[in-house]
Amino acid sequence: MATDERDESLYLRLLRTKRPTPQLIAEAAGISAESVKQARRTNARIDLRTADALAEAFGIPRGKLFGTGKIRPDGQGGRRAGTGKTQPSEEARRQLRQLLRRTDEELAESKIDRLKRESGLTFQEVADRAGISLGTLNRMRRGEEGVGLDKIQAVADVFEVSLDYLLES
Repeated sequence: MATDERDESLYLRLLRTKRPTPQLIAEAAGISAESVKQARRTNARIDLRTADALAEAFGIPRGKLFGTGKIRPDGQGGRRAGTGKTQPSEEARRQLRQLLRRTDEELAESKIDRLKRESGLTFQEVADRAGISLGTLNRMRRGEEGVGLDKIQAVADVFEVSLDYLLES
């Protein structure tokens, strides 16, 4: 039986939609690639140290990233600096976080264009219905930073889709 998408952790959803490499994640978290692969398995439970390292690398609180049932408290696995593995790479963390941001923006852009085309609306009509300027809509389509989630939500409402749908692949 396939995993219900609503039950999927944010971590697994990020891996599925953003597709960072296990090597980049391991380097950003200062853990082994094997620990990253173990955490990626849908039904696997990961240890607290690995969960903390991954949360720190992604810049997302552990509870939000994994939920509650996926972490085992024994502290086994996912070694950090001082326990035989390397220090987390700040450059890898920067690349990982940049990938997460860029992919969200690219996904939102492609979805808006596709939904606009399917709806038969013009960009001006979409902007008017969302209560935003055409310039804001165009910045959103180009994936520029600085467009608030409230404005993206307004566009999602025009197309009668969820914010998650608009931002995910």
